[in-house]
Amino acid sequence: MKKLSLLILTCLIFTSCINQKRCSLRFPITVASTDSVYIETVKEVPYYIEGDSILIEVPTNCDDLEPVIVENSRLKQVISILNGKLTSKTDIKPDTVIIPTIQIKEVIKTVTVPKAEKYIPKWVKVFAWIGASALIALILFVFIKIRFA
Repeated sequence: MKKLSLLILTCLIFTSCINQKRCSLRFPITVASTDSVYIETVKEVPYYIEGDSILIEVPTNCDDLEPVIVENSRLKQVISILNGKLTSKTDIKPDTVIIPTIQIKEVIKTVTVPKAEKYIPKWVKVFAWIGASALIALILFVFIKIRFA
């Protein structure tokens, strides 16, 4: 019965031991975090302005004059006095205006980063091996003493 319990105890000691490398392979340590990134883009939206015309007539006591024409790229204006009326006719040409708009887009990223492993100095590893060897030697010594006693 002693031999069986000693054998079970020895098996439990050897099967329960796992080193850090095997543990990291079996259960990898990762840190997952989410990050929101806001992306601003400037988009130019064209806005169409329709053309228009204005006609103004005002009675006046002036002599008739030749029409005066004023014109540029966006409008044309004709001013004249005929039959005692001051007439102003303005034509505004259609135009397109570009309005910049800002669009904000949210992008959520999940980043998984493996956690850094601990650094173990060499002298600690050497003492660990010496301790493991001493434990095995002690178990063998006890096993031999029990077997041949």
